[in-house]
Amino acid sequence: MSADLESNLWSDFQYTHVMAQAQAALGRPQQAVRWLARSTERRFLNYPFLSARDPLIARIRGNDELESLLERVRQSWETFEARVAAGPEGSGSL
Repeated sequence: MSADLESNLWSDFQYTHVMAQAQAALGRPQQAVRWLARSTERRFLNYPFLSARDPLIARIRGNDELESLLERVRQSWETFEARVAAGPEGSGSL
């Protein structure tokens, strides 16, 4: 992959998630977690999907680095859900 292409992909949560899926499918857990971490930095925080429903990430579930990342995503997801439940008068902006 060219540096230009990687740079363009790196800036988007969706493309980084797709790259994580591709790396997981290819059996490259470290690269998959690297891309998935970037995706979550770009605010892809759907914990239920990432932790249990994403079939392309399934191959690397149980990986220590992935589980650590998913714990951070879970915390962010729960914070998000609490803010949504609080409504517009709640604890501030999303």
